Order: sequence, then structure tokens, then C-alpha cells
Amino acid sequence: MEEPSWLCVRRARPEDAGAIMALTGELPPRSMLECALVAVSDQAGQVIGCLLAEPIAYDDARPLTLWVDALVVAPSFRRRGVARMLYCTLGDRARASGAKGILTRLPAEDNGALRLHQRVGFKPHAGDALLWRLD
Repeated sequence: MEEPSWLCVRRARPEDAGAIMALTGELPPRSMLECALVAVSDQAGQVIGCLLAEPIAYDDARPLTLWVDALVVAPSFRRRGVARMLYCTLGDRARASGAKGILTRLPAEDNGALRLHQRVGFKPHAGDALLWRLD
């Protein structure tokens, strides 16, 4: 999926911490900030979305599986492909690093989020967990 011209997805920087906190309601642990991605609107010039992830399994010091703790998009930018672009970027970077899968958990009643995750490639795994196999 190609990034819309008005959107830039990049690795989070230390100066993005306040914007991430505003979106998520809390400052995530440093391990997640190191793997975080942000979506920046060229129109607004601000962080409009974030994806917080961290490695949870390793193979010879390479991340094997990533855990997505949070995916948040500002309300005025929802349903415009921002969340999908954050996931596509994460998937590309995870594959390049040798990761084999990405896990997350969703509340059962969140049908919109479930549809998004299914479109990206996530499949039911165990209980309310979803797995996106990257190989």
C-alpha cells in the first residue's frame, strides 16, 4: 500500500513523546518508544497517529515476534488509511529485521478494529489474541 501524499509514517523521535502521550493517555515504556512509529500529517504538521510495539521473542538477538500494545489515530484522521499505513510500515520493517510474526490483542466487541486487523493480515490466534504471520 502506498502512503498518501499528505501522510508520513516514520520512527518515533524523543520529541514525539508528548504527542504520543496525548494520543494514548500515558507515556509508554522506553522499550516501546524505541520501536514506536508515528504518522505525521503534512497538512497539519502534527503527529496524528502512533503504533507502539516491542519485541517479545528473539532468535540469536534478532526480534522474532513483535507485540503491538497500542494503535491510536486522532479522531479527525480516522478512516483515512492512517492505521493501515502504520501497520504496513511496521510489517515491512519487521520482515526486514527477520521477524516472523506480530501479535496483538483486541476486545471482542470492537468489530471495526477487528476488520482493520483482518485486512492487514492478522488472524485469530488464541483467545482474543491475533497473529500476523510475516513469512
